[in-house]
Amino acid sequence: LPDDGNRYEVLDGELFVTAQPAYRHQHIAFAIAFALSDYCRRYGIGEVVGPGAVVFGKNELQPDIQVIPGRHAPLADTKWEDLPTPLLVVEILSESTARRDVEKKRATYLRIDIPT
Repeated sequence: LPDDGNRYEVLDGELFVTAQPAYRHQHIAFAIAFALSDYCRRYGIGEVVGPGAVVFGKNELQPDIQVIPGRHAPLADTKWEDLPTPLLVVEILSESTARRDVEKKRATYLRIDIPT
């Protein structure tokens, strides 16, 4: 897929293309990730990253934030599919993606046992 600033996700053969997030969206995501990161670090829960990828089968979703259990050094060759299933994913709702995030993506995250 092209490296054009868009976010590309594949779910059950359907391609989702989303434009680069707006400043407000990223500001909210950073604030949530910062708070989660502090909490997760303090209690040894896991690593907070965002955005990232959740890869399963031929599918790839890209939540705005995710908590990956355990400690994982950010090595150059680490692939998303090699990491454990996230403990939590967060989608920041926007007008253009809210319906997809709340319906299809949330149902999928729950189906693969990831709390949202």
